Amino acid sequence: MKNLITTPAELIKIHQQSLVRTAHSPAALRDRDVVLHIRRHHGLRGFYRGVSATALRDVGYGAYFAAYEATLRYWPCPHSASVEIGGSKLENHSLAALLAAGGTAGVAGWIVTFPFDVVKTRMQTTAAGAPNNPYRTMWSTIVASYRAEGLGVFFRGLAPTLIRAIPVNMVTFTTYEAVVHLCT
Repeated sequence: MKNLITTPAELIKIHQQSLVRTAHSPAALRDRDVVLHIRRHHGLRGFYRGVSATALRDVGYGAYFAAYEATLRYWPCPHSASVEIGGSKLENHSLAALLAAGGTAGVAGWIVTFPFDVVKTRMQTTAAGAPNNPYRTMWSTIVASYRAEGLGVFFRGLAPTLIRAIPVNMVTFTTYEAVVHLCT
């Protein structure tokens, strides 16, 4: 259900980033202009180009939460730091554990989802019906990309993403845990 909203939103963003500005239109394209362009040229179906790759990318977020939970489970936690609330044991992890788990989650999440994000983006930057388009479907995009650029194409640009993801997810999960423990 989420992909019914995120796919068109990401498609509009990608079109704004990839459409060339001309001498007649040097300003950035507005969302409305891109929406009208897609609707005119591709119809309602055009807004859902890449929905399958988006769905597969989003399934990969299971690794995100699994990595977070696994890191916390295997991080040594003092016995006195656990609290029982309503029959459920709540661990009070150290700041180091929360930061490490958040950073690990960010890395795991992006490593699993990044290849599908590459496929989704390649599909969404091209028109499905364009002649000789190697990015017509998700499978043709994977095959054409691999044949042209090898396995590395699916991870190109991952390093800067991970450099950003580590501190962002460290702070995100630590803040989340702090709020949860503050409210309980």
